[in-house]
Amino acid sequence: MTNSLELDVELSGRLEFAEAQVAVEGANTMMASNPESSVALERVAGGDAVYCGANSPITQAVGLGLNGPVSAEEFDRLEEFYFSRNEPVRAETSPLADASLFALYRERGLRRDGVFQRDGAANRFS
Repeated sequence: MTNSLELDVELSGRLEFAEAQVAVEGANTMMASNPESSVALERVAGGDAVYCGANSPITQAVGLGLNGPVSAEEFDRLEEFYFSRNEPVRAETSPLADASLFALYRERGLRRDGVFQRDGAANRFS
């Protein structure tokens, strides 16, 4: 007898929001230890945009589109959050996020370089 785990929007959301919480707590710790740092956080598109410096592995958006549709206005806020810091928009996105988010990615010319799975392996797309 084997047990299988079925990924649905609820479970995907729980996983994504757990990861977002770790990123937010890391950013808050950085801000507390160095109040002059450029760390920034913003709730947007149902998730969190986190900035912990250029090229930081924590600098990314997490949990987007898991609470329903994402509007163009919310996506504008996401872009502004990163572009105002001279950073590209980087987002770890659940494949179960709302289709509106993927439509906005296409409209705005964002490309998918890779999807990072929970085991840390990267799948590359051509």
